[in-house]
This record gives sequence, C-alpha cells and structure tokens, in this order.
Amino acid sequence: MTVESLAPALHEPHAVDVKPGQLARLKSAALLVRVGLDHEPWLARVRALVNDPRFAPGGAADLDVSSGIDLLQAETPRVKSGPGVHVHGFGNPHYWLDPMNARPMTQTILDGLSRPAPDAREAFTQSRALFLARLDAGVARWTGALAPYRGARVVVFHDSWPYFARRFGLVIVAAVEPVPGVPPTPAFLASLTTSMKDAGVRVLIVEPSASRSIADRVAASSGARVATLIPPSAATPRRATTCSCSSSTCDDSSRHWAGRAESRLMIEFLWAPFVACLVLTAIHVYLGLHVLARGVIFVDLALAQIAALGVTVAFLAGHEIQSEASYWYALVFTLGGAALFAVSRTRRTPVPQEAIIGIVYVVSAAAAVLVIDRAPQGGEHIRQILVGSILTVTPVEVGTLALLYAPIGVLHWLVRRPLLDISFDPDGAGAGRAVRAWDFVFYASFGVVVTSSVRLAGVLLVFAYLVVPATAAALLARSARGRLLAGWTFGVLVSLGGLAASWTWDLPTGATVVVAFGVLVAGVGIAHAARAGARATRERGIEALRGAAIVVCALVGLAGLLLVFVPRMDHWWLDWLEASVPAAETLFLSSDERDTRRDAVEDVQRDVAEIERVRAMQREAQWGTRPVTEEMQERMRQYLAGRAEILAGDRLVLQALRARARARQRWWLGVPLMILGAGGALYLARRPAT
Repeated sequence: MTVESLAPALHEPHAVDVKPGQLARLKSAALLVRVGLDHEPWLARVRALVNDPRFAPGGAADLDVSSGIDLLQAETPRVKSGPGVHVHGFGNPHYWLDPMNARPMTQTILDGLSRPAPDAREAFTQSRALFLARLDAGVARWTGALAPYRGARVVVFHDSWPYFARRFGLVIVAAVEPVPGVPPTPAFLASLTTSMKDAGVRVLIVEPSASRSIADRVAASSGARVATLIPPSAATPRRATTCSCSSSTCDDSSRHWAGRAESRLMIEFLWAPFVACLVLTAIHVYLGLHVLARGVIFVDLALAQIAALGVTVAFLAGHEIQSEASYWYALVFTLGGAALFAVSRTRRTPVPQEAIIGIVYVVSAAAAVLVIDRAPQGGEHIRQILVGSILTVTPVEVGTLALLYAPIGVLHWLVRRPLLDISFDPDGAGAGRAVRAWDFVFYASFGVVVTSSVRLAGVLLVFAYLVVPATAAALLARSARGRLLAGWTFGVLVSLGGLAASWTWDLPTGATVVVAFGVLVAGVGIAHAARAGARATRERGIEALRGAAIVVCALVGLAGLLLVFVPRMDHWWLDWLEASVPAAETLFLSSDERDTRRDAVEDVQRDVAEIERVRAMQREAQWGTRPVTEEMQERMRQYLAGRAEILAGDRLVLQALRARARARQRWWLGVPLMILGAGGALYLARRPAT
C-alpha cells in the first residue's frame, strides 16, 4: 500500500498547489482521505479536474475522517446570511490536535481501507491496535507533564488549539488573529496586550507558519513567552516541542481605557511605524521623480520580485527569511537586475524598456514559485516578504534603514546633475552623458533601497511611496524641486493620516496607508480636473460641461439597464439609497410585507445586541473577571448558537423581501432611469455646439 499526501508537511494546508503528477496518481487511487469540514477549500477544484465520481463528497472512495469527531465551535450557523468568508462554518477543523481523537479517526480510516480490501481488515486492525497502544502511553506522559498547568490561561496566534486545550486543561482566552487567517490591527493588538497583562497571561502559542514578528511584538508588549508548537501533521521525524507555563490569575482592574491611556498606547504601537514611513518618504519620493521621468513605472515591482527570488533561494539554502545572509542574497540578485536594466536602455529600439521590465518581473515571479515548491512553508514566508508588516518594525530596524539611506542620499546629491539630465532631458543635456554608466549608478542604488525597504514594508507599500507622492506632485508643480517638496509633504501627511485611520477604525496598517495614498491621488486628480473644468467653463461657457453631462447620463442609463435585466446583481447605488432612505425599498412592498420587514429589522437589532451582551459575558469568563461555572458556560454557548441561527433566519427574511422589492423596482425604477439616461445622453450628443 502506498500513501501520498497532497498537502506537504510544513506547507499552508488551506492553499495547496497540486501538481499534475499528483492529479494522475489521484485518478488511480483507491481512497481519498481528507480532514473535512472547511479545512481544504482547494480540494473542490482538484475533484473537478480529476472528474471521478468516486471522489465526490460521500462517494465510494471519499473518506471524511471528521465524521466521528465530537466537534468544537460547531454552533457556528450553517445558514450563511451575510457576505464574506464563512470561516470554520462547520466547526473548528483542527480536531487532530487532541491526540485522543486519533481513535475515531483511525477507526474511520480502518473502515475505509477495508472496503476495497476486506481480506486485509485483520492486518489493519492489528496495526491500529499497536498504534493506539503507543498513543495511550504517550497521552499518559503528556497529561502528567501538563497536569501542574491545568487551568492556565493562554493566548493562541491562530484558532487551532481548542481541542488540545480541552484535552490538557488549558484555557484559551483569545487569539492574535481576530478572524482565522486575518491579520490583527494595531488597536486590536493594543487591546489584546493590555488584557494579557491585566489577566497575567504568560504564554502565547504559535504555529511555525505564524508571523514571528507579530508574535514577538505581542510577547514583548505583554510580557508573555512565545511557545512554538508544531502540529502533528507538520512535525518532522525525531522532533518534539515542549512548553512550560504557569497558572495565572486575573485581577479585578478595569480594562476600559481613558483617553490619555489610549493615546499612550497608540503612540507606543505606532511611533516606530511612523518614523519608518518618514524614512521611506524621504528616499522614495526622490527616486519616484526619476522613475516617472524615465517612464519605468514598474521597475520597483520588478526589482522587488528579483529580491524576493534571492530571498527564496537563500531560504532554500537554509537561511532564515530575516537573516543577514538572506539580505545579501537578495541584494546580489537585485544588483544583477539593476545591471540588466541599465544595459537594456537605448533610445532607438523596437522593444521598449518597460517591456523588458515586465518580462523580468514575470520570469522572476515564476522562478520564485518553482523554488518555493521545494521549501517548507516557503509560500507563507515569501508572502510575508512581499506584503511586509510595517506595524511590527523595531526602532533598531528603522535606525539601520536610516543609516543605510543617508549615504545613498548624499551620493545622489553629489551626482544629481547627470542623473537629473538623463531622467528629465535624455535627448538634450543627457545625450552627452555616459548613459549606461549613470544608469547603473541609479538602478544599483535604487535596488539597494528597494531590497531594504521591502524587508520592512512589503512591495505594495514601497510601490505606493515610490509612485503616488511623485504622481500627485507632478500634477501640482513643474520643477524638480517643487515636485520633491510637494511629494515629501504628501508622504508625511498620508503617513500620519493612514496610521491614524488604521488605529481609529481598527484596520490593517500597511493596507490602510496604501489606500490613503489612493485617496490622495483621487483627491488631487479631482481637484486638478475641477480646476481645468472651471477654466474651460470661463473660456467656453456651459458648453464645456457637455462631455461630463453625457457621462453622467450614460451612467444613469446603465444603472437602469442593469436593474431591468439583472435585478439580482449587487446594485450598490440602490443599496446605499435604501440604507439612507428606507422608503426607497418599502414603497415597492405590500402592506403585509412592510409589516414583516419592520418586525424583522427590530428582531435583527435585538438579536445583535443580545448576542454581543452574551459574548461580552463569555469574554469576561475567559479572562477570569467574571466567575462562571462550567454549566453556565455551556448554557451560554448553546444560547448563542440558537440566537445566531435565529439572527441568520431574520436576515434571510430581509433578503427575501429585498428580492421582492427588486422585482418591482426593475420596472418602476429601472425603466425610467434607462430612458432618462439614454435620452439625455443622445440629446446632449446630438445637440449642436453653441
């Protein structure tokens, strides 16, 4: 018998890239064994590609080993009434982390293996008995080792450990990821670390694939110890992990923050990221002016991807992602790319340099994927190097970055004249320069900056600092000095606003800053267009607004057309109108339907408030601030399960009523909008100019 795993050990199990050879072997396999629940979302596409009914859910060769498990967190509503990801929708899928669950799991596997090979059932039974004997001995040892710590409160990084905690008597009070797979926000981390200090939580349990920088930040702020536990499915031979922790109690101090305490926490968590953003602004805005002038907008992405390829090779060679060796690998690869871009720039060529940059980017990305396939947890680590984590930068890292960028800035100041000539006037003053030599100086220093910045901030944020302030400044100033000053101003203001928004609305830090840059460009663009429109209106009168009026009419007509022919699609403008003016929906409902809608809205509001009240009681019980018996905890869990099902049903009622309103709105609202928009656009387009 041959057993092969489609999801390799130490890889992210929720996102597996199955290879062609594995598909071929699966086609001829006798049995497909799976964790089940929603643990393997990628498996649906694999089944579709194999196209064998034996492997369909419930098929003859499909074996779901979760069928005999007493699932935890199974109270999650099966009815999905709202949009978004439905995480752990059938219960927590990490049930194998309770070693005693191996009994029902192996029984299910034994029964499944015996179906195609009934004569071998006795051999399978004997092998299972030997395994269970060793397992029982191990569980006895582990239970004895952890007995002194029963009742100890711990925090986990990912919500993977409830079965383990139930078996060995640990109490999980919170998870660093508020939703499985979703990174924590600054405000959530601040609240979590404060609660950990108040409750005396001294242990943070993480998996090997968890973000170590975030885990270290939480541990440093709370005084807890990071304990890395390797799940059995990811363990390597002869490797074991031990964890020691101490019982803890929670005092009765309040965790409600005063305004001054909240401000102190915000400064504590965000001052280093803000200084890092200032350092990025100082160097990247200047380089962005050159990038825009040269027309090589995506050179940053290409060099960053080359650096990521270097880091991937270093990781495969046995170096940690954040090690100095990985940095030098990335730098050498980046300098090679810089040399290629310097040589490839010519004024007369059938292939523009931007095409070469794009080719380098996709080839580097594909090569990194090939290398990642051989590296355990490679996908997670490379995703980290591309996305970055500006929130977790340390003062030492910011200082090192500033010391590195200072001489690069001095170098560019000393050689500013030839670089500016080549970037801004290549056919004039730059024509007499040694273009390739100066291009190598530019791209090499640019590569050093990109390689260093990406380690801290990730590709998206680095690209935003490089291009967005320079683009906005180009709309407002003509001289290089004016654009540089405007770009620096924009970078500082957006950094401050993005970090503040991240804290205020509890959003991911890096993504919030990038979106803030997008808002900046949109605002500057709208202001620029408004100024141009005002100037044109003064010169040509109302006729200058004809084009804008045609666009507005066309959009109105398109909205009506979509409402008529696709009423069930998402009509955001109509959703916003109904949320602002409920009569926009209720006008298209009958009297009985309006009464039903009113009752459902009141029920939803009441259900949400009640669920939040009971969940607050649960959190207080977990943190130890409210003494609650186990019986009461079970009653709260069952109550929440029932209430959540009722809430899901009420929301389905509202969705059904909205669907009925849409069926009537398509004619009474969609048709008039379509006629009005199309007629207005045609009239304005055919109206003679004045």
